[in-house]
Formats: sequence, structure tokens, C-alpha cells
Amino acid sequence: MVAIKNSESEVVSASSDQLNGKLVQIKASGMMCSFCTMSVEKALKRMDGVQNVQVNLVHGVILIDRDPKKISVETLEEAVSSLGYTVVATEAQQYQTDMAIFTTIKKRGFLAMGLALLNLLFHPLITSNILGLTLPPLFYPLVSLVISLVILLWVCYPIFRKTLMALNNRVVNANVLLSASAWGAFAIGIMHLIAVWQGNAEGAKAWPNFLPIAGLLMALHLFFGYFKLATRKTAADAVRKLLSLQAQTARVLRGGKEIEVSADQVSVGETVVLRPGERVPVDGEVLEGTSSLDMSTVTGESIPVFVEPGKEVVGGTT
Repeated sequence: MVAIKNSESEVVSASSDQLNGKLVQIKASGMMCSFCTMSVEKALKRMDGVQNVQVNLVHGVILIDRDPKKISVETLEEAVSSLGYTVVATEAQQYQTDMAIFTTIKKRGFLAMGLALLNLLFHPLITSNILGLTLPPLFYPLVSLVISLVILLWVCYPIFRKTLMALNNRVVNANVLLSASAWGAFAIGIMHLIAVWQGNAEGAKAWPNFLPIAGLLMALHLFFGYFKLATRKTAADAVRKLLSLQAQTARVLRGGKEIEVSADQVSVGETVVLRPGERVPVDGEVLEGTSSLDMSTVTGESIPVFVEPGKEVVGGTT
């Protein structure tokens, strides 16, 4: 058995504040870019009792410095949910939710791009009369209208939903800006359709058919959103593999008794008891006992390192 004294670190300081309820950590899924983190920060900082907000995009973690007397954890979680993000309780739930969102965005992104490109290709096919068909002037504008509505309201519904939620919370983000551009192009396309329907050639020229552009703008936003999520997923998976090396619990001495707590709740200066075969939960210094530790994850050396009182150990080694 080895006794280790925990050394000082920023993580321990943060967990100490969490114990007194001042700092709140919320895990959320669905954040795709820096605009998402800015939206969360702006919305939460406006709330009474919130002093500071920090968002980690890779981990999907929101750290909130608040006054427990003025605002509750439930209120903060509801505020995050109202922005269109999913609040989860554990890392396992967060991973499952992130994977579900990733799969959905991937399918919808490729479908949206396919429909948008099809919408754009219809015009040269019809005007060049390759098919040898005589079609009424309203045919292409109406086809563009239908395809664009399918893209805007159905395929890209996740963006449309988050746009409405952002506006409801008085937040301007990438979804709001792209939606404004897409629906602006859609409005111009509607004016073109009306002009063609009325037989107004000058009006049809003055108001170009931007209906395909409206669908393309939203499709591109969703399509490249998939690649942003893929990049973030790769980074998160790499970090998750590193974190899996860390012990989830620690056995500490409090009041002369051994108590098992979460590894991130070990305070500075506390004594951690380590038994043979267990993973070192925190960085520290050996107080008593001897053992051999596998330090290969830190040093790359495969030969076990002998540790004794006075030697430093690194969290994650065994």
C-alpha cells in the first residue's frame, strides 16, 4: 500500500469551488462552432446571478461562476436547453447524444447538398431544351420553390429550429445570419415567381430567381457543419482516450478513515491511499510505502519505475 500526498493544481482549485456550489459544470451536446459558444456565453451572462461563463467546445462543457442564492442549477440548464442544446448528466450520455447528432447532420447535410445541386442543374437543362420538352414559364420557378422549401423547412430543420431559439433568446449567431441570407434570397425568388406568373418580363429580370440560391446557402451551412463536427469529434475522441487513462475514483484519508471519492474532488494536500494494481488518481508525492509503477504512458519507457517516500508520481500511471 502506498500513501500519496496530492500536489496543487488548477483542477483541484476548480473542484473545491464546485463543492461549495459557486461553480457549476454543465455538459451539453450540439455545439458545433465558436458561434455556438459565443451564443451560450452571451445568453447566460445576461442572467442575474451569473458572474462568468467559460465554454469548452471540444469537451462540450460549460463552466459557470454564479451566486447560488440568486440562480439555481436547474435554471441554468433550462437556459442552455432553450438555446437548442441538449443538457446531459454523464459523459456516456454526452457521447451517445453527440454521435446521434453527428449521424443526423451527416445524413441531412449530404441530402441537402444533393437537392441544392439538383435545383441548380434544372435551369440549364430546361433552358437548353436538351430534353426536347415544351414547358410553361412557371415550371422551373415552381420546381425551385418546392425543392427550396424542402431544403429550408425539412432537411435543414435543425438549423431552422436553432435559429428560432436564438432569436427568442435575443442572440445573433451563425444560424441566424445564414437563415437571414437564405430567407432573403427566398423572398427575392418569390418576387420572381410572381412576376413570371403575371407575365411581367421586366419584373422577372429585376427580381432574379434566387430560390435555388436560398436552398444552396442553407445546404452549404449544414454540409460544412458536418465537417466541423467531424473535426471536433476527432479531437474529442483523442482527448477521451487520454482521459480514459485517468482513474475515475480515489481513496482518500479524511478524519482517519478511508473514503472513496471522485478523482476530481481530491483537495490539495489530501492523502490518497493506493493499493497494488490500482491507477494513480492524481499527481503527488509518495509519503509512505514502496512500489513499482508503469510510467510508459508518460515517459514511453516500458520498464517499471521504483517509487518510495519522497518520489513524485503522475496521475494515470499504474
